[in-house]
Amino acid sequence: MNNLMASELLRSYYDETDPLKRRDILLASIEKEEDPAGNSIRLALWDARYAKKLDKNSDARADGFIQLWVTLKYFSGSHMSNFTRKRHQKEVRKLLEQLGYTAAAKEGPAGEEILLQECRHAARLYMNACLQDKRYGTAIMGLVSISDEKIQEKIAADTILAAKTVPQQLQLIEEMQIFSKGSIQTYQEMFPEDRDFPERLL
Repeated sequence: MNNLMASELLRSYYDETDPLKRRDILLASIEKEEDPAGNSIRLALWDARYAKKLDKNSDARADGFIQLWVTLKYFSGSHMSNFTRKRHQKEVRKLLEQLGYTAAAKEGPAGEEILLQECRHAARLYMNACLQDKRYGTAIMGLVSISDEKIQEKIAADTILAAKTVPQQLQLIEEMQIFSKGSIQTYQEMFPEDRDFPERLL
């Protein structure tokens, strides 16, 4: 993490997983006037990422970046005709716009670095959720548990699909390069023992 995110509050911001607690941390950082330009980008990303409530009677928030992961995984099973590709391209670009991803990527090196950290945060959240989800760790219609090694292989496969395969299929490699970089970095950070992973990315 570079000097733009060197404060204790901002380190906590990227460690925290609860959306509302993240916002409280970010507002505290803003109140202390830490990294004003960077925090403006972070706040815009927070507002976009957690724009939707899970329930109208609750303040709990849906995670737009996790929706992006799930969407890319879903698209990986599609037959990519020209028509399907264009339709999926449009949907992914709309998601990136809604998430504030496109705007942050245009903010120069500082915006790109903050966006990368947000993508890494989302990837870590997705991968940890996979590790903890009993349904993810099963096979044969959820009836048979699979080994930890097989779960890791599934997470690796999801990462390759989301970070490489689908962006290539949708011809969105350049637009999604920050998301892809953050996702790959996070997998390698969480599973350093998977030394064959770089070869599978080729």
